[in-house]
Amino acid sequence: SSSSSSSSGKGSVLVPLFDMANHHPNPTATYRLVSGSDDNNNNDDDDDNEGGESIELVARKDISEGEEITISYGAYPNSIMAKCYGFVPTNNPYDFERVSMRGILQAAMDAGALLETTDLSKVE
Repeated sequence: SSSSSSSSGKGSVLVPLFDMANHHPNPTATYRLVSGSDDNNNNDDDDDNEGGESIELVARKDISEGEEITISYGAYPNSIMAKCYGFVPTNNPYDFERVSMRGILQAAMDAGALLETTDLSKVE
C-alpha cells in the first residue's frame, strides 16, 4: 500500500516510496512539494520531471546513522489510522472516542454510580 500524504492541507496524494518511512506523531522528517523552478539541484540524471513538481523528504532534526526516518501520516484517532493505513499506533496522542452524554449516564447507571430512577429520556 502507498502512504497518503498532505503537505499543504489542500488534499492528499499517494507517494509510493513513502511506505519506507514509518508513522510517528513526532517524526524525524517531513516532506514538501517543490516546483521545478524551485529545484536548485541541477542533477542531469533527473530529467524525468523537468519543470514539474516533485516531493522532497526533509529532515526535521539531525538524524544519526541507523536512526529510523519517520514521517507523520496525520493527527488522526486510532479508528482512522486502522481504516486508512491498516495499523493502530501505540500511545497515539490524537486518539479519542466520541461518546454521548446519554451513553455516559447509562454507563454510570449500569455501574451503580447513578440512581436507576434517573430519567434519561431528555438527555441527548
